Amino acid sequence: AGYCAECQACGAGAYREACIPGTDAPGYCVACPNAGLPDGQRFYKPAAPTSEGGDDASATLGGSWQDLCSPCSVCGGRNHNGSAYEEARCTATEDAVCRACDPCAG
Repeated sequence: AGYCAECQACGAGAYREACIPGTDAPGYCVACPNAGLPDGQRFYKPAAPTSEGGDDASATLGGSWQDLCSPCSVCGGRNHNGSAYEEARCTATEDAVCRACDPCAG
């Protein structure tokens, strides 16, 4: 007899690791690397949007089991060139909120 188990989605802020569809290896959820890491090394995964029909189980769980964490935005670019600042820090479930800097008076 074979296995019919499907890999399950992880919630927002996590991705599935080591799942092999059709086997007895369901894998496990791993948090997106974020807390305490410097800019350029933080990741996030938002909750999946809900369908217009209402209660969509995959949206509650964070989409597909294959969904990965995305790199957080780095405000002002990799070199922090002064064009933008971080109004809200990236979390495991939300990207950073960047705001444009006012031009320098000179």
